[in-house]
Amino acid sequence: MAPAAWASINAEETLQISFNGVHMMYWLRAIATAIGNGIMAPVRAAMELFGWIGHTAGPSGYQDEEEEQRPLWLRVLLYPLNLVVGICTLFGQIVAYPFQGWFQDPVRRRKLLCGLPALALFFVFLGFLVQQTTSSGSAQALYTKAFDEAAKENEFATARLLANQLVRNGVRSEPEVAFKYCKLLASDNDLERANAMIETLAPNDAPGYPPAHGQRAVAYAGLVVRGAGPQYLEPLLWHLNHTNDRRDEKIALAWATYYRFTQQARPYLNSMQIAAEANPEHWFSIANELVAGRDINNAKQALKNAQDAYRRQLGANPLSIPSRLGLIQALIRLQQFDDARKTIQTGMEFHPDNRDFQRAMGGLEWASYLAMLDGQRTDEELLSQLKLVTTYPDQQSLAFDQMVNLYGKTNRPESKQEIRQILEANAAAAPDNAILQLALSTLAILDSRTDDAIALLEKTLELDPKIHLAKNNLAWLLAERDPEQLDRPLQLAEEAVAAFPSKPNYLDTLGKILFQKRDYQRAITELERALPGMPEPDKPAIRERLAEAHEALGNTSLAETYRAKNQEKN
Repeated sequence: MAPAAWASINAEETLQISFNGVHMMYWLRAIATAIGNGIMAPVRAAMELFGWIGHTAGPSGYQDEEEEQRPLWLRVLLYPLNLVVGICTLFGQIVAYPFQGWFQDPVRRRKLLCGLPALALFFVFLGFLVQQTTSSGSAQALYTKAFDEAAKENEFATARLLANQLVRNGVRSEPEVAFKYCKLLASDNDLERANAMIETLAPNDAPGYPPAHGQRAVAYAGLVVRGAGPQYLEPLLWHLNHTNDRRDEKIALAWATYYRFTQQARPYLNSMQIAAEANPEHWFSIANELVAGRDINNAKQALKNAQDAYRRQLGANPLSIPSRLGLIQALIRLQQFDDARKTIQTGMEFHPDNRDFQRAMGGLEWASYLAMLDGQRTDEELLSQLKLVTTYPDQQSLAFDQMVNLYGKTNRPESKQEIRQILEANAAAAPDNAILQLALSTLAILDSRTDDAIALLEKTLELDPKIHLAKNNLAWLLAERDPEQLDRPLQLAEEAVAAFPSKPNYLDTLGKILFQKRDYQRAITELERALPGMPEPDKPAIRERLAEAHEALGNTSLAETYRAKNQEKN
């Protein structure tokens, strides 16, 4: 009996410990119901306080025998609350259901209790793994954040230490940080290490980190543009194909470079349009390309796109100087001069100390003059506009050059005299201005005042020895004035050609002087290079000189060929 009694007592105690065994689910349901009632208690209290329940004595939110005694409106009102209680009760039953076996079967309950220490150890170990993983990631994130801050503050030494720690397992392990590190090294002029690192991130023969491929594509595009050679087009295409953002402005420009140098006009324009969506400035390059291809209508459309884009930018920020200047440029090129002038004046009001708008006004007046050249304008109108252009320092050289051209074309003595007076007055006001001295020397040449022209050209070169047009003109005049003294003219002509090897009139001057020195072979070389680019009225004299040079060398057949060509043209 004792063992049986002990077993009976033990079972009874076990049932007590287990919260009455099979009744556990009812406890959970009761708890859930109590929570639901607790949520609704304030509502019921308020309703009882105001007498909304009426004669009903039962607590609100319960379905009982007195439910039917409540008014219809009250039952409708309490329906959501009763629904909440029902849901909570159902939830309690669902939660309690899996544990019924443990509370009903002592053997299963004992096995559960025996396994609890192992289960606890498992959860401890799992928590340790999670903690290590999160702490490692947190440390990496802290290093990355510290690196970004050091790089932003230009603390190169600190940034290098942090970056080395982050990429200790290889640059491919942390490509984003390694890519930022490359940029940092490049900005610190450590180009050798930066190049080595980016070549690892984006090799020429295997896919790598897409932004690094993009950076290398931009670099190869720069080499191609600078004339490094077509051998860079293949690696340029490789890296472009492994970038991940073709709509990025720099990537789009790199694509445009590839298409341009592989003579793919339509893809080139498409890539430029993508770049222009990011930066409206590229619409001007598109317009230039279309004008070169004589596609005037689409060129105008590109300029209108630039105009619209800059107007939107100004609408968002009326004080933006770059946006206003871009809009001005678009309006000028569309020859909407009145709108451009108003836009410039508004910019001057917003930014009275900014000289960019003053320069833009000078550009506007110069563009107006060029537009006048396309129309039937009198010399007086053209000269009046040029006088206005000279009031803007950045456009004076262009205006003086056009005055010289107008001086040579006009038949009006009054216009010639006014131009000479304008140039002389400006030269007197700015005696150190070499461009004005050069302009006056050209007037002297047109008037056949050789000695005055030579003196003015000497003064021009004294003020600025790099004006090669002055060297060319002076070489020609000195050789004409004294054909026996050709050493200095030859030196001046050779310096001019060395600076501009393909300029036809410079080559003509050098060939003429070599001919005068009886260096016929060199003279023929320079004159033949000059001939295709010279104006038609000047070509007969060059052909005759070539004929005489060949004749002097005994090449009579070639001499006759050049003379026959002159007769044919005549």
